[in-house]
Amino acid sequence: STIEIEKAGNIDLVADYSTITINQANDISFNLDYGNLTINNVHSIEGNSDYTQLKFGKITDVLDVKGDYGGLRVDEMGADFSRVNIETQYIGVKIGVHNNSSFKFYGNTQYGEVKVPSNMNITNHLEKNSRTEIEGTYNGTRGEIKINTQYGSVKITEK
Repeated sequence: STIEIEKAGNIDLVADYSTITINQANDISFNLDYGNLTINNVHSIEGNSDYTQLKFGKITDVLDVKGDYGGLRVDEMGADFSRVNIETQYIGVKIGVHNNSSFKFYGNTQYGEVKVPSNMNITNHLEKNSRTEIEGTYNGTRGEIKINTQYGSVKITEK
């Protein structure tokens, strides 16, 4: 099925085999398998997905996602976001961060790579066998990004 929502407060979404587009919302909780979820502007997102393409525009506070197979792209975490927590398998993760944001970063991949902005202060960088681990800070430590993925790469870019 296809669902389009222009504006909403809080959404608790459970769907399979669906294409869902939400323009603006406050907090979204989702469980979605075999589909597409596009959200343009949102305060916080928490959810689980399998075989799903996740495309998010601007997130102002929290992103917490677990998933297998598909893709995850965030155009921009807002300047004052508090937390990003991602656990995935077979999903490439791309996240844009506002250039005035501040966060601690922990990225861990198996059979993938981690790319971060060149001006990130790297405090730990380990590459061993099929594993890559990077820890660091970006403009301080106000927020936090934690990403663990297997068979997928991670790319953090400045916006």
